[in-house]
Amino acid sequence: MKKLFFVMILFTAIISPSLFALTFRDMSTEEITDKVREWIQTAEGNQTPIIMDGFMLIARENDPRINYRGIAFQHEEFQIVHKFQKNKLGTFVMAYKIPPGKSSIIYRLIQDGLWSADNLNQYKIQDARGFSLSCLPLAQPIQNDLDTPRRDGESVVFRFEGEPKQTVFLTGDFIAWDPYTYKMNEILPGIYEINVKLPVGIHRYYFLKNGAKILDESNPFTDYSRLEGPVSVFEFF
Repeated sequence: MKKLFFVMILFTAIISPSLFALTFRDMSTEEITDKVREWIQTAEGNQTPIIMDGFMLIARENDPRINYRGIAFQHEEFQIVHKFQKNKLGTFVMAYKIPPGKSSIIYRLIQDGLWSADNLNQYKIQDARGFSLSCLPLAQPIQNDLDTPRRDGESVVFRFEGEPKQTVFLTGDFIAWDPYTYKMNEILPGIYEINVKLPVGIHRYYFLKNGAKILDESNPFTDYSRLEGPVSVFEFF
């Protein structure tokens, strides 16, 4: 039995960031709203992650073969494992208070010591070691009073401010990160704009000034792209 336990510990140490530095926490019920509390009590079966009243909510069905479920987050450097709790229906549930200023939540699930991405979440990225991480976008809805991005009917207006007479392009996942498709127009000295028709959904983008990558300083929401690294993000709906 001791040998088996040692093998399990060694296996977990290989696939987790740093086993012996981990902190384990029970799910906190502080600041939980009545709506979230009702979800915790009534959640059944497997559910994809949702956002409710500032909480990230996940449910997993009861499986007698599984004794422990947890979740760890990139913004905590995967050093804190938050333990799922079981509700009265036997469902494993997690309600995690989202920290302020986040535009996405990147996480991994832990099941009896095995770390993995969330197979119910379609949004995934890879870290530098090639491990698959799940991503829950918390994108910024477009508001009409934003400088950029700004809704214009069925299109979006992007604005970049910098020095006059520069070459500025817009690129994004909506054009497969092509750096030359959208050259921005200098409408005033140092102010560049472009109007792009986009479908409803979450979009990631950045600017290229004389070939140098620049995120949108007017948009505080960012995400991480496996191909492009840090990018700006928004939701158009």
